[in-house]
Amino acid sequence: MLKLGYMKHSFINNRGFTIVELLIVVVVIGILGAITIVSYTGIQNRAHDTAVESDIANLVKIIHIYEVDNGQFPTAGSKLAQPNSTLFTGINFKPSKSSYNTSTDNLFYCKGTVSGADTFNISLRSKSGAFYLYKSNGGLSKTSTGNIYSGCMNGFDGTTAGYSYGYYMATNSWYSWTN
Repeated sequence: MLKLGYMKHSFINNRGFTIVELLIVVVVIGILGAITIVSYTGIQNRAHDTAVESDIANLVKIIHIYEVDNGQFPTAGSKLAQPNSTLFTGINFKPSKSSYNTSTDNLFYCKGTVSGADTFNISLRSKSGAFYLYKSNGGLSKTSTGNIYSGCMNGFDGTTAGYSYGYYMATNSWYSWTN
């Protein structure tokens, strides 16, 4: 015969997670995920900036080698007999294209004179958003703002400056001297 009365239920000792505990775990995982994404983005931006800075240093070396070989800085495309700002005659350069902002024209070389002396500028924008301007008579600067075209063209005597650009947004093209 079955005896009714106090029965010990085995499920009372089996302890599971409460909904509050599960929510806390989900929130902690979400916070850790957000921290990871922010850290990854920061690392990625620094990698883009480092690649662009390396590109600038390499392009400056290529330009100076050209100067040693030819006695002058390379002529900018818009100063050639037939103006063409997509050309950069005598220069072959392979930038780290994946590190450049391609939502705007990018990677400008400008040549002109400052106080009668030949000089050149290079301006570009990294995928991180950093704006770089290299001046042969002033070195490298990095800011978060700046106009690629005017940054490159400013500072020359009168109308002496010409320019060549490596990336043209309207056609989504890198030009031949960057290949």
